Amino acid sequence: MEIDFTGLNVQKRTLLISTASLAMLLILGLVGWILLPDRVLTWTEWQVIQQSLAYNQEIRLLTRNADRLADLLQGSPDPVRAQLVTEKVRRHLHQMEIASLEIPRDTLSTAADATYSWSLGTVEKETAIASLQTANQSIQKAIEVTVYE
Repeated sequence: MEIDFTGLNVQKRTLLISTASLAMLLILGLVGWILLPDRVLTWTEWQVIQQSLAYNQEIRLLTRNADRLADLLQGSPDPVRAQLVTEKVRRHLHQMEIASLEIPRDTLSTAADATYSWSLGTVEKETAIASLQTANQSIQKAIEVTVYE
């Protein structure tokens, strides 16, 4: 059996593009084989990576909000400023979704309530500070969990 390619009219440009595409595909495959780990990234591993990134992002947001409350407690009571800051903190807390950060969110929410109450004069400053310290300790524990050896 003989295959005859003489009747096939392939333009030089089409042949060049096909050859270049095949070469690029081979090069990308070789680079990926060299750079990537010895195993294929599974869907579960991909989800773990995505959740780890979301976890770290929420930790940073919790830390920033705790700092905002600490800044409020360093000054004199200002109910208007406290209301705006605590509303922003609550809004951020409401948007968070990572279930494993529920305890730090709850403690930070309690600290926001205590800070706002302090600004209104219904709670002592020491109580608000203690509540914020509890929130900071809870956030610190969540941070320590993410430290890899």
